[in-house]
Amino acid sequence: MRRPWISTLLALGLALPALADSPTLSPLSRVGVIGASVSDGVGPGVPSLSSLLRAGVDRPAIVIDRANSHFAAAPLATTQRAVEQVREGGATLVVAADVFFWYAYRYPSQAEREEQLRQGLAALSELDCPLLVGTVPKLEAQHIPPQNQPSVEELARLNQAITDWAAEHEQISVLPLDEILVAFKGGQPIELAGKPYQPDPTSLFQRDGIHLTVEGQSALAMLILDRIRTLPQLDEAERGHVVQDLPSLREGGLNLDRCKALAVPTLRALKHLSRQADNGPVELARLQEVLSKQVSAADVTRAVDWLAGEGALEREGDALTPVLGVEPIRH
Repeated sequence: MRRPWISTLLALGLALPALADSPTLSPLSRVGVIGASVSDGVGPGVPSLSSLLRAGVDRPAIVIDRANSHFAAAPLATTQRAVEQVREGGATLVVAADVFFWYAYRYPSQAEREEQLRQGLAALSELDCPLLVGTVPKLEAQHIPPQNQPSVEELARLNQAITDWAAEHEQISVLPLDEILVAFKGGQPIELAGKPYQPDPTSLFQRDGIHLTVEGQSALAMLILDRIRTLPQLDEAERGHVVQDLPSLREGGLNLDRCKALAVPTLRALKHLSRQADNGPVELARLQEVLSKQVSAADVTRAVDWLAGEGALEREGDALTPVLGVEPIRH
């Protein structure tokens, strides 16, 4: 019987390659993602940070995606649950770019914000691997009540608390998300992978002025990869596995998201057909026929290739058999 934590690990578990159990796994081996809507990739065609980070690591790796666009409902409980899940999944590195956004914008008083943040920091302290945690940007959104929007001074105190806490932990690095979004909004020149990059605010943000576009999300992911590349836990050979080209990173993330979207109906249909065959193999042509009204034959093939790479099905020629218990898509 598959242990519960294995199911958690596989609950987006991008690419479950054969990684030997080792006490010295690279931080790039199992990357956990914790966060809110920016991490989750909200908006038309916007890839999740998990897809972009997986595309940004040019080696066999697992990405444990615990981002949640409904983070606002219960920031602390969501953080605690995500920490538990990435720990159970054996994360060797965790990226929490926007994990604290709703700690600042969910509550009407600064006392509540600071107390919730204190508990959120305590939850993240349970991680025993390198952690990249983001500060909170100053944003004004119409759907957030005015009383829930901290002043510049209040937000600065929260971010200082994050920075001070990180300084007390050797394995924790700060991602200055507040400064990054200021640069994005102001069109201030920055560097991506050592190359000059001129942000265009009109192409980086969606119409709500908060969530990022495909271009903005990709630029943020590249900045995160830049920070990962400098982690002291990585040796020189491992630094070479971190992608440094923005266009290829963007396209790789988009392709992963497309494959995941195609994989949902494909895997569902494959399991149904396999059950009808007494849990036996299903011919690719039969799967394409069943899905012909939803997905083209070429896209079914793409999804099958992706699912095979994720360990979700076994393939002998065109005979496909789903692997029970493997769910590579987080629902």
